[in-house]
Amino acid sequence: MSKKKTWFGTRGFETWVPTPSISPDYGRVGWSSGEQQFTSGEAGLRESKNAHNTYVLSWGISNSRDAIRLLTDFAEGVYDLRDGINLIYWIDPMARDKNVLSQAMATPSLGSEDAPSLITDADGTGRPKAVATPSNAFRYPARSAQFTQKPTSITYEQYIPIPAGFSAWVGVHGDTAGVMQVQRVNGYTAIGAPVVPTILGLEANLVNTEFSSSASSGIVLGFTSTLANRTFTLYGLVVQILPTGVAPVAQNFISGQGNAGCQFVGKGSKTPYSAVFDRVAFTARLVETGMGL
Repeated sequence: MSKKKTWFGTRGFETWVPTPSISPDYGRVGWSSGEQQFTSGEAGLRESKNAHNTYVLSWGISNSRDAIRLLTDFAEGVYDLRDGINLIYWIDPMARDKNVLSQAMATPSLGSEDAPSLITDADGTGRPKAVATPSNAFRYPARSAQFTQKPTSITYEQYIPIPAGFSAWVGVHGDTAGVMQVQRVNGYTAIGAPVVPTILGLEANLVNTEFSSSASSGIVLGFTSTLANRTFTLYGLVVQILPTGVAPVAQNFISGQGNAGCQFVGKGSKTPYSAVFDRVAFTARLVETGMGL
């Protein structure tokens, strides 16, 4: 991935676009009651544990009309394959070699509180039990998620595009083998049978299963089906996007630095600077709305 290009687009239509300007505005937004003042003189504050990402991205006047048209086409629905919501998926260069999963997916214990649970009951209720993560030297989340999956459970999954020339490396960390799978896809079309990564423990090897862009344009990380009740614990999940041929390195656990899919807020703002010199700027705001979809 060139520092000048970012993999961006709707599912199945991702392509290289110019990388936004060096100082994009990233934010994490969740519910908050606001600061409360009590008659005792004390203060209180209630906030959601989970939050969604917001991005204000700008592409300056060094970009051509053709380069900016790629972006405005996505904002205006030119490459929406399906009716309804078509999320924008992009591999943030700041996250790609760390952990491109959303925080709620990478840290399953957040689902025990207010984040979308990775597994729910058929009626939409039910959350995992938060349990203390066993002692370790690799800075895994303090709490892990203990799930009970039933035949009727509804499970969450996350789509991750794989840029051309890169591989997605997946790591599932928990106490029970065979609970999660990876389905290779081209757009919405499944490619081959699902792959069940070998379970990893509390260790420095964060990922162990490679999926190359030469075999599929993306992957869907989700749960294997079950015909009986089963209980298992997940410590954390990691997906790293590395150039094909580059091996991952051992390190401490990395929390989710990516997103679960975004939507444009409005259509963005395009500023034509020069037809003669073919220079156009574009600014857009994206909000992560893909959690739970």
